[in-house]
Amino acid sequence: ALNPEQPGRILPIMDLLFSKPEFISISYSCLDGGREYDLFAHALLEYAEDQGITLSVLHRVLQSEFQANVGTPTAIMRGNSATSRIMGIYCRKQGATFLQSLLTDIVESVTKEGVNFEIQREMLSSDEEHDQNLKALLDCAEAVLEKICAPESIAMMPREIRALASYIEDFATGFSEFSEENTQALVGGFVMLRLINPSILAPDSYGICDCTPDMKGRRNLILLCKIIQGISNKRLFNEEWMLACNPFMEKHLDSLDDYFKAVVADEQQKEGEKRYGDLLVTSEKKAANFHALSFKSYEFMNWMLLEYKEALLEGLEGYLARQGITPDTLQLVELVNDYEELPLDASKMELFISGLCPYSRAVWLFCLANKLDITYNKLDLFTDDHGIDMLYKRFEKLSPSKSVPLLVDGDIVIHESHAIVAYLCNKFLLPTNWFPRSSLQTEMLVYQLLDWTHKNMQLPLARLWEEVQKPKPDGSNLTVECFPDLVTAVDQLDKMYPNAARMLSDLRTGAKEPSSVADEQNVLKTKYMFGNKPSIVDIMVVTMLSFAQVLQGFTVSSYKNLPGVVNNFLSDYKRDWKEANYEYEGLLNYIITVTTTNSMPQVKQYFCFQQIPTTVFELLLDPENDIFLVLASKTISNKGNAKVKQGLRKLDSTGAGEGEGEGALPYVVSLEIGGNFDVQGRAGTNLLLVSGSKILQVSRMRNWEAGIYSTELFDLRHHASGHTLMELTQLNFPTDAQKDLEEMWMRMWKKLNGIRVGKLTQMVFFKGKSPSQAYISLSDWRVFSKMTKTKVKEESGGWLSLFSGKVSCKVEKLQPHSYTLQTWRYSDWPEDHVANLRIDIEPFEMNSSRATLTIDCVPYEKIAAVSSFWKSNIWKKFGAVLVEDIKQEVYFPQPVDDVYRMWLDDATMSARLKTKCNIEKGVGGMFSPYGIKCIFTQLSKNKRICFSYSHKDWPTGHVSTVELDFEAINLGPDTETTQITLKHRNVPSKFAKVTYDNWTTDFWVKLSAVQTRDISGSVILRSIGPEALYHTLLDSSKLSGLTASSCNIAPEEGSNYHMYNKSIKGQIVELVPFSKIVLSMRDFEWPYSHLSTFTVHLGEMDAGKGVLFTYTQTHVPVQSALDCAHKWDTFLKKLSNDFK
Repeated sequence: ALNPEQPGRILPIMDLLFSKPEFISISYSCLDGGREYDLFAHALLEYAEDQGITLSVLHRVLQSEFQANVGTPTAIMRGNSATSRIMGIYCRKQGATFLQSLLTDIVESVTKEGVNFEIQREMLSSDEEHDQNLKALLDCAEAVLEKICAPESIAMMPREIRALASYIEDFATGFSEFSEENTQALVGGFVMLRLINPSILAPDSYGICDCTPDMKGRRNLILLCKIIQGISNKRLFNEEWMLACNPFMEKHLDSLDDYFKAVVADEQQKEGEKRYGDLLVTSEKKAANFHALSFKSYEFMNWMLLEYKEALLEGLEGYLARQGITPDTLQLVELVNDYEELPLDASKMELFISGLCPYSRAVWLFCLANKLDITYNKLDLFTDDHGIDMLYKRFEKLSPSKSVPLLVDGDIVIHESHAIVAYLCNKFLLPTNWFPRSSLQTEMLVYQLLDWTHKNMQLPLARLWEEVQKPKPDGSNLTVECFPDLVTAVDQLDKMYPNAARMLSDLRTGAKEPSSVADEQNVLKTKYMFGNKPSIVDIMVVTMLSFAQVLQGFTVSSYKNLPGVVNNFLSDYKRDWKEANYEYEGLLNYIITVTTTNSMPQVKQYFCFQQIPTTVFELLLDPENDIFLVLASKTISNKGNAKVKQGLRKLDSTGAGEGEGEGALPYVVSLEIGGNFDVQGRAGTNLLLVSGSKILQVSRMRNWEAGIYSTELFDLRHHASGHTLMELTQLNFPTDAQKDLEEMWMRMWKKLNGIRVGKLTQMVFFKGKSPSQAYISLSDWRVFSKMTKTKVKEESGGWLSLFSGKVSCKVEKLQPHSYTLQTWRYSDWPEDHVANLRIDIEPFEMNSSRATLTIDCVPYEKIAAVSSFWKSNIWKKFGAVLVEDIKQEVYFPQPVDDVYRMWLDDATMSARLKTKCNIEKGVGGMFSPYGIKCIFTQLSKNKRICFSYSHKDWPTGHVSTVELDFEAINLGPDTETTQITLKHRNVPSKFAKVTYDNWTTDFWVKLSAVQTRDISGSVILRSIGPEALYHTLLDSSKLSGLTASSCNIAPEEGSNYHMYNKSIKGQIVELVPFSKIVLSMRDFEWPYSHLSTFTVHLGEMDAGKGVLFTYTQTHVPVQSALDCAHKWDTFLKKLSNDFK
């Protein structure tokens, strides 16, 4: 970026520098040829076009060229002189449409397959081939000459280019050394070398053809140009292999004379006027426009005026010595002498951002890419408790909506990301690729695209942000199915890219016909939407797509155009992306950790600390810091306070604590996201830090194999006691390390005085007690005291003492007839440690009720004692029965109506169960197999059967309920399967296992049903992307390598496959490229015709460089579930080893 005041210093110098041919000549002489000439030419042409004096300036350029070569006229317009390059650049831009119309058919015919102009004999197989190619070459050259010289072609040539040819002829005529032949050669050199031939040699650069010609096509074009240029130069060939062309050359040497004369002729010339004189502007110059030059030209002119200041001044002083003093020359000398680069100061600006917000990251990336020295104020949006955070309080005043990003520039406050970036583009002189403004239409196109992304993507992304803050353990709220509007918008965006590129290209060139920025498959051919450098549209799109990666099933690589844009941006701005994206990568890993804990081996521990969450947060990051170790003690004595005053532990240069001997483990801590740590033999990186709330890290133990890293999530939350409850989840560790990790964490928490805790849950049945009666028994302490035969003693602070002081409790909230919330502690628990207790009460059958007790934060080693206490001292005395609910899923290989009818047919059931059933149909009817008493309470044909269930061995009068839900399931082609979901509620805990087993052995086995369960697993693979893994899984050879067995599979829906030496077979049900694979699957050991569904999800990570592989297999026979789980765990280990 340049200081926005810099153009105000550059433009006055350009006004003078381009006002005289001598000044232009001085500028040439300073430059070092090549690219510097081109950059100077672009700046000159942009300036002249803005002023409307292009032909006048080019006239001066030509004049300076002739003046500079007075003594050597043959050097005029030769080689790569500055004038030649300026003329070539101008002709390319001004003549593009003319050249496309003139040469497209010719170039296509020359470069098409089968055309060969090669006449070099050593490259050919026979004389016949040589003669054939020579004829084709000369016939084509004849056609080209005829088309070029046609009157209609001359009439189509832009008048400005014809004017330049005329000016060249006029200047050449002024040289006595120049004959008419020499003059015509100069004109011909300009027309052919700067206009016609370059477009034939590089037709793709002029938009004449869609793609770059192959080697043979390029060779054909080169040979064609040699013929045409030789005729223009009126020279025969000397090369032996080209001599065969000379008869043709001799015939046509004079064929272009009339053409060149016609080119310089001015049909609009009036009597007494010079040719093309009307194109030379003589009116006063208008004020230069700030946007006259592109950023690239401003950047070059700034560099040139600084780099070549002395050379420019020396050249101008020489001019003064030769021509004398003039006001213009003195002013130019003064401006060049005083020119200096102004500092770029954006430090007064403040940008409020969140590293987790895609719109914040877009603006942040934009500022980093343009090296804007803005003050970044990072906000934590993951927490609702900002306490005394003064920065956040200031942000709240500036932004009532509390939305980021927010830019503050003095008194100016700007809210929306699009508005912020547009403001910065106007505030500073930035590269024009960020906000193309070649015309009002192009500017409106950019705004149109920004508005489209805002309208179509902001709302679904805002919903996604809400879900990200509360991910469900199974990830069900973060799937593409939950965000169809976002998926639709991304689909449309992928198609919009090439269309928008076409539109902008056509606006830039003024083309009447659509350009070929994309091919017929609608695929973008440039790196970004508007060319090979990104715009603000691209940067917005890239950050939004990266945020969408949290969705299961979303992969950028499945689209046509978007993957290239994302990968190009990540490659071009690798360092900036890493800085602005680190917090988001941490969030993505957090989501993965939360949503895969049920499908991966894990260490899961809960601990309670007496400090507040912010203290525990810092304690976890710096566990050996003296000040935190003191705060972690149960009480802080005066001696401890003195120790606190000593401050933080000092580390020596190696990171080891003071006083530690040689060989001690290093101790390195970091309180920053992206910072590295090495603590107690565990080294890793902080991925996500939310103060007082969350820590996400990746780490490895010293004895692990290189490249193996586990993921640790520390989730902190306030406990009702005012203390902190910490949940630790660790994933992706070597399976043989789990025991060591459990012990390592236990030692660490013990050292920090943490208390390991767990949760106790019990469910009881109150026979004959309504919810209202049960509620009174549990909430009215007089009733409670009477029923449990314990005294209730009131103590200070609302606390009650129960069971002879063994229990202290405090009522926190009562919801009549529904629930009670209390705080409990036992006398043998650690000092000041308390637990939250909740009892929920619900009605049950026969005017009875059930209560569910939940006590969290119970000291781990006390859970069994507390459970026993409630059973014997409370529930037993209340006459309550501990109960459990049973759930099972089974499958019948028959249609649903057959299975439903069987359950109500006493003859069939008696025969199958081998016991008398006596089924009485209808609600209220009974059936009694195996000593069970069942009474139907609901019959919904082919859908549901409900009945009460009691057993002769159960407590007298105890009743449970059974629901059988029937559903037709399609597990594969040509199969009719019925799923029954059994929900058996209120089974006495004492009989729960035997009841569960009875359903299996006495019913499902005898009824030939298959009892099933689901299994799942996940693994993070960091060295392979979704696309590559998708193809690997659907490749027979590669899949065989992964399974170490014979496999046969093809990437086609409906096709059959087999794995593990044909022990597993099935059919491919669904394929979503690079995202999802669904298979029907059966094992040869399973019951006949039983199928399961195996689903693989490939979640994109690290912008497509990594993948989260998750599988779910449903309907697995219970007796085979462990074997299946073991097989797939082995498969995951193989994946992990190959792509870690």
